[in-house]
Amino acid sequence: PPLPPPPPPAPPRPPPTPDTTVDAHPALPDVTGRPLPAGWHEVRVPGVHWPVLVGPGGVVVVFTRNTSTALPRTTGDQDERRRATSGAHLTAALVGHRLGLTPDRSIPCVPVVVIDDDLPLVARSDGAAVVHRADLVTWLCDRPAVIDDHTVHGLVAAAPPALR
Repeated sequence: PPLPPPPPPAPPRPPPTPDTTVDAHPALPDVTGRPLPAGWHEVRVPGVHWPVLVGPGGVVVVFTRNTSTALPRTTGDQDERRRATSGAHLTAALVGHRLGLTPDRSIPCVPVVVIDDDLPLVARSDGAAVVHRADLVTWLCDRPAVIDDHTVHGLVAAAPPALR
């Protein structure tokens, strides 16, 4: 018997507009169901497809997961190597580089993994914080202030305008 004809090609994707980004992840208020706390701003960083927050507690890269049971776990000697090569920490380092954070500025850029289930949280071997979705705003508010408003606004302004 003859082979069936091939499927038609997929329609081309529309070109990006200034109002769209390549970020496949939702904006943070959509993740938490709550607005960001006072002083915190979400920015888009080129090459980073996760929400990035800038606020009094520093710079935070937010990784969303459906469940904490999918998080990688290691023990013993692997911990130091895992921390050095963790995707979360490498992404935080990239964000820090893109925003011009240098060691002399002493502005931390840290990852946080936000879980969207009610199961007990599982600690990550790479040391990244893990919080439930409903607790993220509280977690941000509880971070000690390490940068002032002027610096926060300077970092927000450093993000490309089309990506803010």
